[in-house]
Amino acid sequence: MEFSLCCKFYKEKIAYKVYTLTNIKSLSKELAREKIYSVVLNNINSLQLSFDYCKNNKIKGFRLASDIIPHHTNLLDLHILEKNDLEFFRKKLKDLNPYDLVLSMHPGQFVNMGSPNPEVIKSSVKEIKEHLFIADSIGFGDINFHLGGTYGDKINTMKNFINNMRKEFSLDELSKFTLENDEFNYSINDVIEVCHKLSIPAVFDIHHQRVYNNKFGLSHDTIEKEFLLARETWKDRKWQRLHISSPKNGFENIKDSRAHADFIDAHHLPKFLFNYDNLIIDVEAKAKEVAVLKLYTDILSL
Repeated sequence: MEFSLCCKFYKEKIAYKVYTLTNIKSLSKELAREKIYSVVLNNINSLQLSFDYCKNNKIKGFRLASDIIPHHTNLLDLHILEKNDLEFFRKKLKDLNPYDLVLSMHPGQFVNMGSPNPEVIKSSVKEIKEHLFIADSIGFGDINFHLGGTYGDKINTMKNFINNMRKEFSLDELSKFTLENDEFNYSINDVIEVCHKLSIPAVFDIHHQRVYNNKFGLSHDTIEKEFLLARETWKDRKWQRLHISSPKNGFENIKDSRAHADFIDAHHLPKFLFNYDNLIIDVEAKAKEVAVLKLYTDILSL
């Protein structure tokens, strides 16, 4: 069992920068490009520092932040950036050394490939393509996202999601995606059903499933069975990815149990996980690298 650090740091002086599209559009082209280059080159340098930190501290995985090159397709459309700028950034990303870390990315909540709104689909595809640019440049897959909302018809939305994914992405692109269960709409069983249709892996978020089960009054005794069903979708992969987090206010308060705590309570890791090999678990905790290192130590005393 190995753990993965998610995106940013708690104590380490490794910082990522951002810019808003509104701010960039308010600048002259010269100043806009200067700011974009400053932010992107800083972020690429911070990526290497992140990889170095994980390697030096024996953290096996790292989840990249979504905004390494913020809004780059919009900037192309506005002719603030040109294709040769993107090729320059691609080369810089290719020159990074990720060692043998298990890498992933996680587009934000506005990716909704099951939406009935064509504009939402268009913006979702654009965001996913931006993630593909980063992943392809560095050389990894595992771009993970959610099924999204139900739009009043869960079954039909799942069908729309599958159809839209097949329509908008090639088989090679699809092979780089994973899907994750959430705490509101889609259980891990729902996600596994869609994953089988698309021939992609299902990321089992244990915390989300516990909150989902509490919300709908379902048993927690099925967690290992669901884990094994998700594991089947990873059978041709070196690693099976899971997510773990601890609730900030405990599982008893269903309304607030989705909020992440600073650290992971090692007892929230199901004991059956220790019986399986090749697990990479994203640690979703506010204390970031401190939480990951603490969890590596804490599991030794279980």
